[in-house]
Amino acid sequence: MDEINRKWIRERLTGGRGEQARMSSVTGISTDKLAKILNGTRRVQADEAPKLFKYFQAQGVQFEEDRRRSLLDIWSQLRPEEQDFLIRSAKGLLSQSPGAHPPEE
Repeated sequence: MDEINRKWIRERLTGGRGEQARMSSVTGISTDKLAKILNGTRRVQADEAPKLFKYFQAQGVQFEEDRRRSLLDIWSQLRPEEQDFLIRSAKGLLSQSPGAHPPEE
């Protein structure tokens, strides 16, 4: 498992407005402590690491659900020929990815 430290947290922050306040509210870690961790003047404490892990794990699930809903919303607005174009484009992107499996027909 990765060490939960300043770098680990920064890699997962989206930069969204109010994100640190939300993190503080959900984890119970004060905004002052979070700011010090992010500035490198304080280390993540042993009891804080699981809270931060759970916070980002939950955020990831929510983020994926939001993206899926957004994609389905866009999909429903497309005409059938636009949907076909999107499918072909996605298959083309997948075939260009290193180590990707060829798309199934």
